[in-house]
Parts: sequence; structure tokens; C-alpha cells
Amino acid sequence: VLYTRCTKCSGLGRVRSYQVFVMDPLRKVEAAQDYMKSFDACNRLSKKIRLTSANKSRERVKMGVRRVVTGHNNEGKAIFASDEIVEPTTLSLLPGAEFFQLWGADEIPTFPDDGSRPPHITYFPPLGGYRFGIFTVQPDTEASMMPENFDIEAAIAEVEEKLPGMAEHLETDNPGMHTTDTVDYEFVISGEVVLELDDGAEVTLKPGDTVVQNGTRHAWRNRTSEPAVLVVVLIGAKRNE
Repeated sequence: VLYTRCTKCSGLGRVRSYQVFVMDPLRKVEAAQDYMKSFDACNRLSKKIRLTSANKSRERVKMGVRRVVTGHNNEGKAIFASDEIVEPTTLSLLPGAEFFQLWGADEIPTFPDDGSRPPHITYFPPLGGYRFGIFTVQPDTEASMMPENFDIEAAIAEVEEKLPGMAEHLETDNPGMHTTDTVDYEFVISGEVVLELDDGAEVTLKPGDTVVQNGTRHAWRNRTSEPAVLVVVLIGAKRNE
């Protein structure tokens, strides 16, 4: 019996495949049974590894995101300008959702710089600006819905205070739908999320999937029981009316 390294669980499942060099029919049956047991164990372990990795990603997001920033000193040498934890922004309008505003600017950067955070106010960047962040999409369950007697005016005011400019892009008659003058690069870290466009067009995204959105009207839907976590880079663009 020849053991080979498992490509699914990096060898932790012990075996991926066999080559059996025996003539005894009974031994062949035993070897096949042994193979199936090991293969099943490998599948279970690789699934556990994937779930553990996804859970750790969600835990890291809940605890805050570490942001390391580089810059230049007075001699022009590369330095670490800052190393800190960024806490999420939460909104009563979107229960459970989190927005990590990691970096951004409203103008094209000029180097060398000292690594200080460029000034910017609005959540979405203007033409020539950019934003870098992480956001979560909570499951579309009753727990994530707004309660009765919800003060929508106060919630909109909160959005404008914490994430300036976001509220004006949200469609009140179609919750979740919005359109921005940006090119959006998204990467799914964990969970599963549905991207909805015009006329009900949809695509389901899973960990490792990416999206390039070119100023399109869209919404994020989560029809699972677990939050989805995405990295996003927004680049300000021009829209012809």
C-alpha cells in the first residue's frame, strides 16, 4: 500500500489514495475498506478545517481589525507609521451589520508621506478618491429585521452621523438596493452572500470569490444562518447623466 499526501487537508487526514499491490482478493477488499474509512476521515477533517477557518475570520472581525500602515521618515526611508486595532461602526438601521473603515482619501496620494491618515468624510469616495474597508452582511432573519415602532428618522440621522453620505444612496422603497458612482472591488472572506442586480438578476458568492462592480445598482442578501464578511475597495468614478 502506497500512502500519498492529502491535497485537501495537507496530510492531517493521513491518506488520500492507495495503490494496492496484492493478489489476495480478501486483502484487496480489506484495503479498499481501509481506503474508504481513511477517505471519509479526510473529508470530515477537511470540512472541519474550513469551518474553523471561517469561524476564526468572523471572530477576528468581531474583535476588531488590526491595521498596519507604512510611511516614510524625514530621510525618506520606509517605516511603520502605525499599528492599531480598528473597531467597527454599527447601525440600528442594519442590526448586526458592521462596517470597518480602514483607510481612504479624497485625492490621489503623493509620496513620500509620513503614513498619516488622509482626511476624508463621506463613506463613498468622490471622483479621484478611494476607500478600503470590511463589511458584514447579516442573515435575512427576523432577528435582523427592524422592530415595531422603529424610529426610522432617528435611524437615518444615525447613518448620516456615523457613515456620512450613505443614506442618500439607499432606496427607501427597496431596502438594501443602492447605486454609487464608484468601481467596487469585493472579496468574500467568509460566509455566503447573494449579489442582486436589476430585474432580480442574482449570483451567489462564497469564500474566495471576487466581484468587480462598475457603478451598478445592487443589494446584498444573506439567506443563510451565518454572517458574510467581505473586503471592499471603492474607487471614485464619473457617471454620465
